[in-house]
Amino acid sequence: MASPSIFERKRDLVYLIYFVIHLPIMLAFDLTHLYPSFLQFPWMSALQRWYVGMYGDRFFYDAPVWFPIYSAMELLYHIPLALYAIPALLRNSPYLPLHLLVYAVQVSITTLTCLAEMMGWEELEEWQRG
Repeated sequence: MASPSIFERKRDLVYLIYFVIHLPIMLAFDLTHLYPSFLQFPWMSALQRWYVGMYGDRFFYDAPVWFPIYSAMELLYHIPLALYAIPALLRNSPYLPLHLLVYAVQVSITTLTCLAEMMGWEELEEWQRG
């Protein structure tokens, strides 16, 4: 029996779209501070300057001491997982749900930590706090 198409598995389609979008964002935005200077293109820093100016995100210019660990997790875990998840979603891999559970727990904890940190930033306007 053939596996249902990704278009028939709506939840998997949402995950696929998420990872297809998240992967280039990590590579072109989130992790560029880890790149050697010759790989840091001017448009990347211009995008980050706009983003910091618009949203006041200190994580890009005055990150807490623990934040590099989150960048390392993104580099060492999120990128490989995204590279695995995209084709696994397309082929309906039975092993993917366990990987996505671990990913969801990790992302939830790190996001909660970042949100708690951000709520203490006095310079944020009310609309920036969400």
